[in-house]
Amino acid sequence: MTALVVGIDGSSRKLAMFAIHPVLPTTYAAVAILHKSKYSPDAAAEAMDGCFAFLDTVHKMATPRAAKVAWIESPVVGRGGPQAALVQAFVSGVVQACFVKAGFKVHMVHQSTWKAWLGVSPTAKTKGNVKPDVVRAMRAQFPKDWSTASGDPDILDAAAIARYGANAVRLGDALAGGWSV
Repeated sequence: MTALVVGIDGSSRKLAMFAIHPVLPTTYAAVAILHKSKYSPDAAAEAMDGCFAFLDTVHKMATPRAAKVAWIESPVVGRGGPQAALVQAFVSGVVQACFVKAGFKVHMVHQSTWKAWLGVSPTAKTKGNVKPDVVRAMRAQFPKDWSTASGDPDILDAAAIARYGANAVRLGDALAGGWSV
């Protein structure tokens, strides 16, 4: 089964999304800037508008019978502290709702899971940030994605999540005899 796979990396300030289709040579990336660092209806509306604009373009990539799957990085308490994690959680809920409404099956993935799959150790940090390691790994393993993302670390995180999700879909297909997602 072919699937349109979207990877989503949300933070308290930005929502990065990356779509791939394993059969078609097509990728698409977008970033929605969230202007509110605290949760508010405005931040939710900005996330929703960003998702719908992204989905308008992504739906054109889907083949009629292709499954649509979204993988979203789980909100975690990180460098921004609990307040940033709360904003991430609220925005994640809006993103999940948008993608479910658009017919996607939505999965959550912890950042350490997709980073380990990519070969980046979440503990081998560069000044408290593994983004440079993700950028290097994506440039080496998926140069087309690196080019599409123009080297933007947030979009590359979303691309890595999408690649992780596409791999999970392939493994599920193999284990289920071609019927999964």
